Amino acid sequence: MATDHDVCAFGDVPEGTLKEFDVEGDNKILLAKEKGAVFCVSHKCTHYGAPLKGGVLSNGRVRCPWHGACFNVKSGDIEDYPGVDSLSTFPVRVENDRVIVSLDASNFPPAKRARVASCAVTSKEHVVIVGGGPAGATCADVLRQQGFSGRITMYCKESVLPYDRPKLSKAMSVTAAGIALHTEEYYTNLNITVRLGTEVTAVLAAEKVVVTATGEREAYDKVFVAPGGAPRKLPVEGVDLANIFCLRNPAEANAINEKATEGANVVVVGSSFVGMEVAACLAMKTPAPKSITVVGMEKVPFERVLGEKVFIYGKATHHTTTMCNTNQNHHGYTLHCPF
Repeated sequence: MATDHDVCAFGDVPEGTLKEFDVEGDNKILLAKEKGAVFCVSHKCTHYGAPLKGGVLSNGRVRCPWHGACFNVKSGDIEDYPGVDSLSTFPVRVENDRVIVSLDASNFPPAKRARVASCAVTSKEHVVIVGGGPAGATCADVLRQQGFSGRITMYCKESVLPYDRPKLSKAMSVTAAGIALHTEEYYTNLNITVRLGTEVTAVLAAEKVVVTATGEREAYDKVFVAPGGAPRKLPVEGVDLANIFCLRNPAEANAINEKATEGANVVVVGSSFVGMEVAACLAMKTPAPKSITVVGMEKVPFERVLGEKVFIYGKATHHTTTMCNTNQNHHGYTLHCPF
């Protein structure tokens, strides 16, 4: 049962700022004050769990300090990506210059919630989504959030629910369920039909029909096509030999992680975010591989996306703790880890 909690004085939260508080132990909340009004939401970003107290408050919204996800501080709703879930909110009021928050500390709500909990299908209109990645899943989310009450069918080539693919290079032992954008129950509650392991091979626009790899045909009123891409493989002989991997799905991430054991010599080809994140992830394993070498075409890692100066600054900043050594040659460079 929710009870009132005297959190702080009204003046303890300056105008235009965010401040985190503990309520009865480890229960954390975030207070936001703007234009004299105080709002209370859960304290962590629903994307990767960044503390929102370090974010930016502006025009009734808080923006995450890590990746920029944006939340409405009054409703808790997510309004800009990345991330798909919203924040929990708590009733708050000011009495006698004190900020009072009403919550149940013994049954504290989760830090994230879905914007729409359920939806009944009352329309015959049918939307087909081709692709089971974040784009397809978000399309289904937004349709329900905007009040679409027709049928939604999402075709996924992979045999697992849509997941947060960027996490594969950051935590290579993850499971598909561990990084799923939503649970199976979520799709059931919102009446979203998810066809796992079913590849769409043709969209017949004139007939308004999609065709699967097995020849199944399904009619639609509208179709959203987001089939995703595929990693580029090295155009060299031997690329399909054992112990050579691309990173695209959880099974591939797990296979790389299992092979990168103590005593292994690992070579990562590619020096932008995915390649460098893979190298960092493997370097932090216990025990770590014997060596990790990152090979890139650029003069320094991240050069094409961030520029040479950013890498040089980052290397100097982390050099004392990361043991980072760059050897350059006429082909580019190799970066020796652990770092």
